Amino acid sequence: MVMRVVRVMRVTRIFKLARYSSGLKSFGMTVRTSLPELSMLTLFLLTAIIFFATLIYFAERDEPDTTFRSIPDACWWAVVTMTTVGYGDYCPTTVFGKMIASCASISGVLVLAFPITMIVENFSKNYVEEKHDFKVVQRRRRMAQAYA
Repeated sequence: MVMRVVRVMRVTRIFKLARYSSGLKSFGMTVRTSLPELSMLTLFLLTAIIFFATLIYFAERDEPDTTFRSIPDACWWAVVTMTTVGYGDYCPTTVFGKMIASCASISGVLVLAFPITMIVENFSKNYVEEKHDFKVVQRRRRMAQAYA
């Protein structure tokens, strides 16, 4: 057990390389500046998952061959459906359940799309700033070498 922890700690040293990569720096800054959007995404996604899981459970629970045996099972279905993964291990059989599934799928795409566009915008801003800072440093080095 101790050796596993030591191995994990060795792997975390890779994150030290981030200070030498402008792309990883931009990614880190993006995560920091996008915390409000990420928390909004998490809140909306969790709310929608619980909402659709509860709906599908109560719509499908009286069916004899239902796969939705509990609300946690339905939560797994909601996560898979809303992220458009669609494993197919849980499948609604009633008409009302299928309507709920289509609403969950559409709302999942919408819930994921809006904050992600803001996060991508933050990434591009941070990346442009990083490139600008790099060019300024390069210009200063050339000027220092020219006057040295």
